[in-house]
Amino acid sequence: MCSYFNKGETTCHSNSITNTIAAGCVYAGFVYPGHDCGDSENNVAYRDNVAHSISGSGFHIFPDVNGNDHAKCYEGSHFSAYKATDHSIGTHFVS
Repeated sequence: MCSYFNKGETTCHSNSITNTIAAGCVYAGFVYPGHDCGDSENNVAYRDNVAHSISGSGFHIFPDVNGNDHAKCYEGSHFSAYKATDHSIGTHFVS
């Protein structure tokens, strides 16, 4: 979900994925930006998603370049993952 764009990129922002199921994926069920720390109840862009039967991770959450100080803290919340070969949630960034 627009995970390779830089800060200030205007063509890919304000997107959302909600109430979606991903199954049988090879790398990850979902790859999308985290939200600000402590703001899980206000996170309406990426929530209530389910990943299952994944040959990898259920979710890869990364820092949102437009987020509030995500270099120090960001979160992912309101999701479910099961039957993942690797882990339910992962990140390749400081977390």
